[in-house]
Amino acid sequence: MIEMLVGLNITNEEGYANYRAGMTPLLEAAGGGFGYDFRVAETLKSETDEKINRVFTIYFPDSETMNKFFSNSEYLDIKKEHFEGAVASTTIMQTYKRKES
Repeated sequence: MIEMLVGLNITNEEGYANYRAGMTPLLEAAGGGFGYDFRVAETLKSETDEKINRVFTIYFPDSETMNKFFSNSEYLDIKKEHFEGAVASTTIMQTYKRKES
């Protein structure tokens, strides 16, 4: 498995919830999912100037599946409709091989 640790600056909670509702079935159909998901109240240290108020992990079976997912036209339509107006910035903090449990 490959997993990413992602930070977002969400500016429209409803729009972001619509994005998640639309993209999650596609993610799960690709064998992926979310591992952890947090709303962040305070950032003590950061390597970016971008604000981060949401942190989560997202995983896929492998890198190829991840790349296909993020370039899928259905996903891109959902992203354009809901994500782009709801999220001010995205910070990919880390991409790594996920330990199997």
